[in-house]
Amino acid sequence: MPNAEEIAKAEEKFRPFLDANQGTSVAVFKRPKGESLGIKKPWGEDGLVIFIPNQSEALADALNSLLLPKPLTAVWHRDKKELEVIWTAYPLPDTNKEVSGRKFVFSFEGMQHECEFTGASERLLTIAENSFAIGVSDTQHRNLQSFHQYARWRRDNKDKPEAPPPVGVGTPHCFWIKNIEWDEDRVLHLTSHLNFYMTYFDRKSPFILSWPPKAEAWAPPTRYIHGEFPTRIDAHQADDNVLQFWSACRSGDTGKKFVYYYRIIEAAAYTYVERDVRRKTKMALSAPNALSNVATLTDKVIGIVLGSDMDDGARISALLVDCVDPSLLWREIILNRKAFEEATLFDGGYSIEPLITSGDTEKTFSNGGLRKFAQHARHIRNHLSHGRDRTTLTSITPTEENFRRLEPWVGAISLIAGEVINYKDVL
Repeated sequence: MPNAEEIAKAEEKFRPFLDANQGTSVAVFKRPKGESLGIKKPWGEDGLVIFIPNQSEALADALNSLLLPKPLTAVWHRDKKELEVIWTAYPLPDTNKEVSGRKFVFSFEGMQHECEFTGASERLLTIAENSFAIGVSDTQHRNLQSFHQYARWRRDNKDKPEAPPPVGVGTPHCFWIKNIEWDEDRVLHLTSHLNFYMTYFDRKSPFILSWPPKAEAWAPPTRYIHGEFPTRIDAHQADDNVLQFWSACRSGDTGKKFVYYYRIIEAAAYTYVERDVRRKTKMALSAPNALSNVATLTDKVIGIVLGSDMDDGARISALLVDCVDPSLLWREIILNRKAFEEATLFDGGYSIEPLITSGDTEKTFSNGGLRKFAQHARHIRNHLSHGRDRTTLTSITPTEENFRRLEPWVGAISLIAGEVINYKDVL
């Protein structure tokens, strides 16, 4: 096992890298043949390690010249002011072969950036040669697996220049952006514009992936709505279109799920009338002489229905009050209470006010909570669906962070949609 002195020497050797890349450190890792020193949390990745070999001068030279930006699958060359976006060392598919070697100048905010799809740097290949996956990764371990395979093959065949690469390994390809200082906000701003123009001019162009910062995970929705799975289900007919929306919510991002759940509620609300209107209509149709004068009955029913002046929002609110037990919705809300008692600011500028207060209880929520949720859900749906809401002039953009922010709301609205499907037609 490496001792404290060896760890200290490694820390000193990699000091420029450790200082420039906050959160990284030298640590001891277990390996099949013993224990080794390695760089912990490169790019902030718990599932990735860069092992330090016995002859570590090349790795130190590489890492000490680089910043590994957490939001990107890339390395930034601190001395050259160049961003190297890690693409692939697998063989390129036919659709991307013509991209290799593509060069262009990207003029943005007064700066000229030379951009090119070309080979990988020696620094990146040195890192890849010593990198290993030690856990799961939301970023595909920064695309390093194919580069690792290539770098290991190259190392093992350095005296055999004619040796073909193993099956499934091709030539390393990266995307370079030159003349770029590291400022995280500006770089992400620039890469989002680059992504637009590259995919505008070539619909099959590779693009730059970005990763949101790690955030605390929300509690998942309640699995069994009534505590357990029933031994008997007495089903009733539901609208086929509504069931297709429900099925579509089984997959996809949270933005799509939220909109589809809301469309279930909208569809049910289309033919919904408030309780007093239903009562008066039933009385008119149940009168002993109702069919003696159909014209009069028709006028009476039309008058009753037209007497209801609910708009779409009020109709949805009334539907939820009729169909949903507020205690069930409260149960979902308190699973992630913080998400509902604090204002949520979305990428795109829209900020939704808190649904509840820190002092709210199930009892206080049962008095108006469903109507308030209906209002909030409608606002979220509008800002997801429109490029810019005409009232707030903001939107909810389809970013990974927004999808994470929406998770508690999707859990709550999924419960409501299920209750609406079950109970709307039996009121």
